[in-house]
Amino acid sequence: PPESPVSGAIGLASPGRENSASADLPPPFVETVQHFPFQPSSADTVTVSALVTTSGAALRAVELGREILRDTSRETLDLVPMFDDGAHNDAAANDGIYGAQVAPEASQTLVHYWVRAEDNDERVTLFPYDGDPSPSLAYFHYDDEIDTNMTLCHLFMTPENLTQLNRAPRSEDYLDCSIVIDNRRPGGEILGPIAYPHIRARHRGAGSRTDTRHQWKLKFNKFQLYDGNRILDTTLSSIMTERMGYVVFDRAGIDNLESEPLRLHLNGELWEY
Repeated sequence: PPESPVSGAIGLASPGRENSASADLPPPFVETVQHFPFQPSSADTVTVSALVTTSGAALRAVELGREILRDTSRETLDLVPMFDDGAHNDAAANDGIYGAQVAPEASQTLVHYWVRAEDNDERVTLFPYDGDPSPSLAYFHYDDEIDTNMTLCHLFMTPENLTQLNRAPRSEDYLDCSIVIDNRRPGGEILGPIAYPHIRARHRGAGSRTDTRHQWKLKFNKFQLYDGNRILDTTLSSIMTERMGYVVFDRAGIDNLESEPLRLHLNGELWEY
């Protein structure tokens, strides 16, 4: 058959023929993956649950994968079995909801997690699915020990990515990182800490790109925006001057960018206010 006009972008079309994803039976289907408590402390055991169904062979195993981020260290842990027995905070036995309970971690520890399901015919599904914006979900153990009235951000980036950014501070390329934001409203309301796994970041600004304290441009995934925004820009110089300018515009009723004072920690160390 003739090549599809869009085949260069998505591959060779196959109307009327078996395509590359064809299978006699589908793999297990994983959905409604979540953790509890949503904002755990260092004393909290965390339950991860998932609804897993299959229309093919019976399930052989449902497992929880985790990666622990603490400062600049990363550790991928062994897979943990998930159970549908009603004894692992998984609702009722044999209802398709699988659960695993994992031990607490130290405060300021970020945990990336994912679910793996395999049936007896060796068909495997990972959630988040291949091609999703982030390959993991995440939660953050925190004891609220940092005393601040500012929005508190914990940014995690591998030393390799950080070196690459600093080597080429004027680059427009975004690199992988994760951030936890403890959003504090002017009235004292606290909305976090909320973990945003595998977002993208680069340095921003003109003159600031040669400064030792670079400004950051953070791009969030579409499925998990920050306060309704895809982009968050930080300003680490002339902070009060710029903040006063935003406030004056707001009080004058002039449409303007949203702004908030924040405190940023990078890989466990205070970066800047």
